[in-house]
Amino acid sequence: MVKKRYAKKTVPVTLNTQGQAFDYKELANAIVLAQKEAEALREKEQKQLREKQQQEWEKVLGKKVYLKENCVTKILHRWRNSVVPFFKIMFLSREEVEGDRATFVLLRSALRLLFEAVKLFLYLITIGLIATSIYSVEQKTFAFSLIPLIYALFAFMMGRIFRIAGFEIEKMTDRNYLLSILSAVTALIAMILALVALFVR
Repeated sequence: MVKKRYAKKTVPVTLNTQGQAFDYKELANAIVLAQKEAEALREKEQKQLREKQQQEWEKVLGKKVYLKENCVTKILHRWRNSVVPFFKIMFLSREEVEGDRATFVLLRSALRLLFEAVKLFLYLITIGLIATSIYSVEQKTFAFSLIPLIYALFAFMMGRIFRIAGFEIEKMTDRNYLLSILSAVTALIAMILALVALFVR
């Protein structure tokens, strides 16, 4: 007897390309929505963490929040919250120090001071170029009087950009982003100094 083997009939699979495209679009929208929600949640957690660290730092410095104030007590409380932290910083013990608030403030202040120095340097260059242009006009070399003015305008614009960057640094609260900017600026300064040293030799 010959046994016949019957293969099981399988239902052919058909792909609905239109439905598949619709599913991909829905999936893409869901991914984008999930990313936005995750980003909003991360920003909320970071904001809460910053507020908590700020409250802890103010507690270490001895600052107090007064709910009920009138005209006289408001001045006294403001004076008290200015004097007490000053002495607290002077005599702060190792055990009371928590987090990296002071380090972050120092790094941010150093970067802001660097941007302010570059801004003032660019302003001095602008003044020098304007003086050069005026001198060219007095010497009746009108062909060369316009070139310093163009460079002066560029230097002044760069100075204003560094001024805006200083404001952004002052408002910055992300430690990792600040450290990355500080590293990039330090590397740029090192490269400029190396190039200057190379040309001086």
